[in-house]
Amino acid sequence: MTKLRRRRLSYLERAFDVELPAETPDLCATPADAAEYLVRTLAVVEEAPPLRGTAAMAVEEAMREVLRIDPSVVVATASLEELRGRMSRALLLRRLEEELRCSVPRLKWAVGEVILAAAFLYWSVGALIASWGGAGAFRSLPRLPILLGLLSALIAGLGAWLLLRVGLFRHPIAYVAGLVTWLVATQPSRLRGGTAWSKAQVTEVVEAVFVTTDPTRESRSTDVASAAVRTAIALLRAVVVFATVSVLLRVFSA
Repeated sequence: MTKLRRRRLSYLERAFDVELPAETPDLCATPADAAEYLVRTLAVVEEAPPLRGTAAMAVEEAMREVLRIDPSVVVATASLEELRGRMSRALLLRRLEEELRCSVPRLKWAVGEVILAAAFLYWSVGALIASWGGAGAFRSLPRLPILLGLLSALIAGLGAWLLLRVGLFRHPIAYVAGLVTWLVATQPSRLRGGTAWSKAQVTEVVEAVFVTTDPTRESRSTDVASAAVRTAIALLRAVVVFATVSVLLRVFSA
């Protein structure tokens, strides 16, 4: 069983409070297959209110309470980045969890960039200390490349700190519509209010689970901050590579 299939089965089991047979090959093949199987398994009724409308109202109310904004701006296409104002992303997620009474995906960290920045900061500071009082090849290094290396390291360190502090919203909840979908996928029983399942509601939840667990959407996330962060990371890499090569050439040519 693939990791994606196991994840979808887990989501569906929690959403519908049932145990699904892992050996059924086509259960998670498409939303239609999963919905058809669950409709046969559950005692469904013909008519019941749609869950998405209830979830949308819950998200709108939570945003109004947390951010103190006009509910009219909480539209499906609005991103959390646009709505949060000066509130930090981590604080916004924590407050939304309290208001919605459910967990939401954590912020996405650029771990690789943090490791790169920390490693280069360590190298540059060591080179600077050695050039002013150490022995060996470092003593003969010109001061300018070292200062440039230190400056780029400080920039890298600042970028790493900002990435750790800021993070990015993950795709399921980067937008209001995604947060609504997340609620439908993870909190359907609470949204139903104790009523029986309808076929339309089963289909809603299954489609929400498939959207939420779609791995291709993570790379297509268009968070407003992500473009700026990607640009900063590209510049950071260029500075790090240039300064590192410069220092290494000076060391080995001394």
